[in-house]
Amino acid sequence: MELLYNIFISLLTFGMKVFSFFNTKTKKGVEGRKESLHKVQAAFSETDKVIWMHAASLGEYEQGLPVLEKLKEKLPDHKILVTFFFLRQVMKMLLKRNI
Repeated sequence: MELLYNIFISLLTFGMKVFSFFNTKTKKGVEGRKESLHKVQAAFSETDKVIWMHAASLGEYEQGLPVLEKLKEKLPDHKILVTFFFLRQVMKMLLKRNI
């Protein structure tokens, strides 16, 4: 099963890279994923205690913030990592803040 998963992920990654030549949104996503790994590696060491929250939507992110705030109060020595999959919504939110 793991072999099938790895093959599928490899094919999906390859397909996204090829498609990024024809679609700017996909291109931004591929480039962002490359940068994300380097940023995470620079921000965290292997010995860091990390609380990781992944949000699939802006609403999910907003619902998770109070939980992260409480966790940070109870576990102040932990670092927070938030990942998301909604670039368009984040851009809209940032634009609204700048108006």
